[in-house]
Amino acid sequence: MSHFHGTGKRSAYFEGWYFKQTGEDGTAAFIPSFHIDEAGNRWASMQIITQEASFGLEFSNQDFHAAQSRFLVEIGMCRFSKSGCRLDAKAGEHSVTGILNFEERKKPRYDIMGPFALVPFMECRHKVISLHHKVSGQLSIDGKRYRFQQGLGYIEGDRGSSFPSEYLWTQCYWETGSIMLSIAKIPFAGRSFTGCVGFIYLNGKEYRLATYLGVKLIKVTKEEIQISQGGLQLAVRLIEEAAHPLKAPQGGSMGRIIHESPSCAVFYEVRKDGQVILEHYSQNAGFEWAMDG
Repeated sequence: MSHFHGTGKRSAYFEGWYFKQTGEDGTAAFIPSFHIDEAGNRWASMQIITQEASFGLEFSNQDFHAAQSRFLVEIGMCRFSKSGCRLDAKAGEHSVTGILNFEERKKPRYDIMGPFALVPFMECRHKVISLHHKVSGQLSIDGKRYRFQQGLGYIEGDRGSSFPSEYLWTQCYWETGSIMLSIAKIPFAGRSFTGCVGFIYLNGKEYRLATYLGVKLIKVTKEEIQISQGGLQLAVRLIEEAAHPLKAPQGGSMGRIIHESPSCAVFYEVRKDGQVILEHYSQNAGFEWAMDG
């Protein structure tokens, strides 16, 4: 299995990875990415987002290296893998340094895309690398220290030509579990449909929610999302966002601006066969809304 898919690509392509971690001093997320624009130009970037701000750093194609046989990405002096990150980058007034170690990583049971992972020419393919893991180490971001003695983390990735034109995404973890949900407009065979992928990791068990498993979208607004699948129901309520701008891929380039709350207030409720199996309020939830309405 190839862990990096950009080798041999010629135009309009991106591949990026999202590392989020929360510790004693707050939340920090990193998005290392590889890009090819429609003219065939290649480069790499890294975006950093915290509760306070967001910023991005650009790198030449020569500064980017990715392994084929295992998940390992290097951009400049920064290194990203399933077992941890090493950060050492500076540009202008911005800087990030530090080392993080990941342990007790929980892998998804199978590809989050299910059978759609085999469909060619999709605009964007999503991947979950770690449902939940422990984080230790420390960082310095623009002079602020972030300690992770009992930290929690999550890793996902995307690749393709562009992010969906409309989508929402939310993610949350706590000591013994995690949730991710994404709903997006998916172009397919000249038309489009609304697709959904997500999971609930609870008490050591993964509950998968997806279009390919028959999920039903009951209510989708920015303030409240309700979905069901068989005897499982998930409700998500955005209490208070804290969004910062990020660049998103469009035709391989990073020409689109979206807004993400890496750490905001969200309430999650999960019912199974009518019984509440999870009620969780978090001030460290991630949330993005890029939908009409």
